[in-house]
Amino acid sequence: SIVYLPVVAALVFQEALPIVFAAMIAFSQDLKLQALACEALARLAQTDRPAVVRGCLQACLSRHSHLAVGVCCQVLGRLSESGICHEGQILDALQPLVEGQPEHLELQHHASAALRRLVADQVVEASTAKRRVPQLLSTQWAHLLARFLGADVEEARERSTFHADVQVLFHEEVVRHFEYEASERCLHLLCHGAPGPARLCEVLRCLVENLEDYRGRLEARQMAWDATEGRLVPLDIGLRQRLSAEALAAMEAGLLASLQEASAAPGEAAQRRLAQRTARLRAECGALLDRKTEVTHAHQERAEELRREVMLFEAVEYLELQESRGEAIVNQVRTALHMLAIAAPCAPTDAVERLRERLSRLPGGHVLQAAEQETM
Repeated sequence: SIVYLPVVAALVFQEALPIVFAAMIAFSQDLKLQALACEALARLAQTDRPAVVRGCLQACLSRHSHLAVGVCCQVLGRLSESGICHEGQILDALQPLVEGQPEHLELQHHASAALRRLVADQVVEASTAKRRVPQLLSTQWAHLLARFLGADVEEARERSTFHADVQVLFHEEVVRHFEYEASERCLHLLCHGAPGPARLCEVLRCLVENLEDYRGRLEARQMAWDATEGRLVPLDIGLRQRLSAEALAAMEAGLLASLQEASAAPGEAAQRRLAQRTARLRAECGALLDRKTEVTHAHQERAEELRREVMLFEAVEYLELQESRGEAIVNQVRTALHMLAIAAPCAPTDAVERLRERLSRLPGGHVLQAAEQETM
């Protein structure tokens, strides 16, 4: 209500804009608040329409929240419908914002998402946007930026998933191996006429030996996946005891089944049944090993895809293709150089040099690299 008068709007304009946008982003699901905020912005625009558009883009696109893009497009759409702003003002504000901060990867990605949505909503004409800021309409470039920005989160998620999967497979393998070994020993004793008590003792001996082997494998490890915390933690005495107890609990069902088979009356039927069980368990153990290999291979492939230099090679290929079409954008080359600066400390030296050399051949690449080296 305080911005209904133009003279008041002029006084509170600079302070009110960021507050309004912060509220809209924080309560994006509150439709009443969104409507009131758009009305307030329309009133503020009485003072300086281009400044409101510019303030909207600056306040929303530089934020980390993914909701900011939606809020920005909503506001610009409402202002456009009301005749308060037009596509020329939007692009006049967006173009210098993007071209002036090529190193701000999140802003570049948000600006691309915002412009593509504004084009889809017919707030901005596609032909006009393509003429002014064509790089922002490229879904491929936006996808590359999104992957690069999200690499840390994706790497952490991938590591967590991999360690959790391997831990589950490892425990299942321990259980199945015990059942298989117990079944194999019982079959051997049964074929040699060993009495029932001897077979039962052998199952218990097999259980103890497998538990000792499992504990030995734990002793050899420094870290283990803690499912309760969802991360790798130091493998201390307490965690070793807990994991051993979990392994024993998981073996209980197999122990009962093995004792039941061991106590069966001697005969061809018992031998045949035990031989079938042994063969099945052997196949299951092999399948678990194959599955663990597959999970490890898939993790390695995914980890390779998430390497920054791999993404950068894709970005350079995209830029080289754009240059061959006469559509190369110097601003994108500047962004790629900044991405390279981020990736360089963790990337192989030869890969960094190849990327630098290829970027230097792109429009503005050589000059930009020289300028960056002077400032370092």
